[in-house]
Amino acid sequence: VLISSPDDLQLCRSSSASFYYQLPNAMNSACDGLVQLFAHNRQLIPWFPSLLIGDDYIAAVRFLHEIRPARIVTDNTGIAFAASRAGIAWIAGPQLNLVNSYSLLCLQEQFNCSGAFISNEINRMQIKAIKRPAGFELHYRIYHPIELMTSLQCLFHQVTGCAKHTMDGSCIAQCEKRAAITNLKDESFVVEKSKGNFHHLYNESNFLNTDIIADIPGMFTGFAIDLRRIPTGIGMAADPLTIITHFEQLLSGNPDSAQALRQMLHP
Repeated sequence: VLISSPDDLQLCRSSSASFYYQLPNAMNSACDGLVQLFAHNRQLIPWFPSLLIGDDYIAAVRFLHEIRPARIVTDNTGIAFAASRAGIAWIAGPQLNLVNSYSLLCLQEQFNCSGAFISNEINRMQIKAIKRPAGFELHYRIYHPIELMTSLQCLFHQVTGCAKHTMDGSCIAQCEKRAAITNLKDESFVVEKSKGNFHHLYNESNFLNTDIIADIPGMFTGFAIDLRRIPTGIGMAADPLTIITHFEQLLSGNPDSAQALRQMLHP
């Protein structure tokens, strides 16, 4: 289960699932607080974002060496390299967009990679063709927001406007906004900016694939769900712990769980 708020840490004490914690892009300003957070919650698995630039990358490496977690997930190859050199087990995140067997074998043999998330962009037959290397974990995200773009530039100037004429040092750290836009084809998208992160563009609907568990049995060693508080157009008709429980029942073979999840996570 992927979370990104300290308010969700209570879920860790109520579920047997593994919990990932999404780290921010602005690691330099948040590093000390995150070191304390992970020191007091050793069960959390750090999840590094794809974009870490300059001082933020340096701070992310410092965080890695100070915490020395048992394992990490990273969408950033620089962090993957640092983890490999430090002897820390790492899993390739979904934004590396891995789609074939040779990429997995290369990561395992050249960079001591422990596992990887398979891309959500390939179909069932393409996934079936992938061969998992011996001793290598294979993961799949069955529920998550659909992120279309991450931008260092401000996406709100031409959408909602802003009192500032140009971005400054406080924008990434302090700005927190959300807006919905609709294109000429009547398709809706969500522009989102949270404190400490870059600007994101999301599809209004989230991704949900409950069929893959029965379609390709025995293929994956782990499944992930994204319960970060990202304000897309999806409504949750149940609390997060109930949703986690239904996903656990889905993995246990309960035939009614898939339909229940579709009703809870809508539209």
